[in-house]
Amino acid sequence: MELQDIKFFPSENIVTSELDDEIIALNINTGKYFEIRGTAKIIWNYVSSGKDNYQDIFDEINSKFNEDENILSTDLEDFLQKALEFGLLDEKNL
Repeated sequence: MELQDIKFFPSENIVTSELDDEIIALNINTGKYFEIRGTAKIIWNYVSSGKDNYQDIFDEINSKFNEDENILSTDLEDFLQKALEFGLLDEKNL
């Protein structure tokens, strides 16, 4: 399934805390924690605030940064795939 066909939302097993320029995310089931910084933090905040699909998130980061769209798209895809893999985000079909 393509990332563009998925709704993203924070996993119920994740507890977060914002510290300065990063977010600490703890998976309460595994005890593993993750540091979310930079663009990933911005993406996380968009997903957490209800921007739950690829295009909405992409549009937000594209309007915020003066960066090549291919680079932004790659960064977004990398973060979403890793966040799904590590259980930070859950997904559902659009």
